[in-house]
Amino acid sequence: MDDPIVCKPGLQRCGDDTIIETCAPTGREWVATECGTHERCVTCSVEEDPTCATGAYCTGPCELAEELPSSAGCEFFATRMLHVFEDQPDGLIVGNPSESDTATVQFYRVDIGKHDEVPVGDPVVLSPGQTYTYLMDDAFVDASQWTMFQSGGIVIVRSDLPVVAYLHSPLTNEQAIEGNKGGAPESSMLLPTSALRQDYVVASFSPFDDPNHPLGNGQPSYFMVIALEDGTNLEWTPRVDTAGSGLPIDPVQAGGTGMVTLNRFDVVRIAASGENGSAIVERDISGAYVHSNKPVWLSGAVRCAYVPVGTRFCDHLQEVMFPLEFWGRRYVAAHAPARGAEPFIWRIYSGADGVTVTTTPQQPGTPVTLGRGEFVEVQVGPDVDFLVDADGPVLPVQYLAGVEATGVMKGDPAMVQAVPVDQFLSRYAFVTGINYPENYVQVIRPADGPDVLVDGVVVSGYRQVQGFEVADVAISEGAHLAESSGAFGIIQVGYGVQDPNAMVKGEAAAYAYPGGMKADTLFIP
Repeated sequence: MDDPIVCKPGLQRCGDDTIIETCAPTGREWVATECGTHERCVTCSVEEDPTCATGAYCTGPCELAEELPSSAGCEFFATRMLHVFEDQPDGLIVGNPSESDTATVQFYRVDIGKHDEVPVGDPVVLSPGQTYTYLMDDAFVDASQWTMFQSGGIVIVRSDLPVVAYLHSPLTNEQAIEGNKGGAPESSMLLPTSALRQDYVVASFSPFDDPNHPLGNGQPSYFMVIALEDGTNLEWTPRVDTAGSGLPIDPVQAGGTGMVTLNRFDVVRIAASGENGSAIVERDISGAYVHSNKPVWLSGAVRCAYVPVGTRFCDHLQEVMFPLEFWGRRYVAAHAPARGAEPFIWRIYSGADGVTVTTTPQQPGTPVTLGRGEFVEVQVGPDVDFLVDADGPVLPVQYLAGVEATGVMKGDPAMVQAVPVDQFLSRYAFVTGINYPENYVQVIRPADGPDVLVDGVVVSGYRQVQGFEVADVAISEGAHLAESSGAFGIIQVGYGVQDPNAMVKGEAAAYAYPGGMKADTLFIP
């Protein structure tokens, strides 16, 4: 006698937390299968949930990270940025922020001129709190021209557990001995593909212009885009003229709109142009509005900049930009750890038209009403912090001054996006650059908020900033963990010291990046 029909073929149910059972084609038995690593079986109602096709499914932290995106995720893209020392490798650093689970990470590369991804080496196993550095030592993405289009030149990270990733360009702060070109290091927090979107405003800075410098100038100021999907139509509306590359990218005048169609793994760099005879320091791509019909990866950068303009020495600046959806209305503009008497430059960018920006205490140039892509530049002293409030989406970006402004041979230009207070997290795993004698994590929390611990030690020594508190915590080179029972923000900063007698020899350079953030939608472009 045949076994009775017990289920509808194709339906699924949970056997237990880690087992999913599927009704066999005969309908006479349930076939058990284990969910993947870190996954759990979840039931759903076929009748009540239109997205539920079978009655159960396996889900894990990567799927949750896509539903609740943040700077932690399971897939990241990166490419090399333009800087002075192409022969020094960049570093893609991946960290496991989990308190208890082990992550397995695989690196892939897409070679220049290709659309195929190839795994690199064996999977890397990261214990809780552990980090791994992948060296990016291939050539820059077509450094021969400012604006360019090509396929490949990309590194991809995939993990079975949400991880965090940072790009250090180059990885190590070395002495700059090639004609005193100047240090070049900078860093960016990478966003996972689950947190990439379609609308951006670019932050960059003016390239330096100095006939006495071996480089002559720091061009170009540019943004880079990586396409995640085929058929990506990319448009940009710059505030300055942008250069073309011949086919397929035409030059675009300020206020005009350029367009190019990209496929998955295509890379485009759009740079400010000098064809109109403008002064080099005016060729700043900052404020360009970029829109695509599909999510893209976007960074803003300049090859080498004096900050403030005219103050030596130059470093390249870079940030992987936050999509407009994540821009907020309130920020704590806390200056980076002071090196001397240097000024701090802030640009507050607007993500929409008619946005009014105020600062507390009031800073020069504010209050001000800005259009999309416009910004107000504020210069403050080494002891000035302030609050930024707006009635629409804004993004404050801090620019660290060149060493000549400090009175000490420590640090150099860097730029870092501020994180909206509404995007603060309660736990961060992060890692410093290499060969920087001074590294800091800056902790920003609500006044009288719960304790914040860095590597298990309670943070103290806060300064007050309009209902918030800020502390600069000196840390050693390597991986670190900051956590609290409440939400807080962090910025990570490092300074190189030019001292021939120092134990750690490097360049007077700096890097800075936001240590992490939620990716809640605060604004709909």
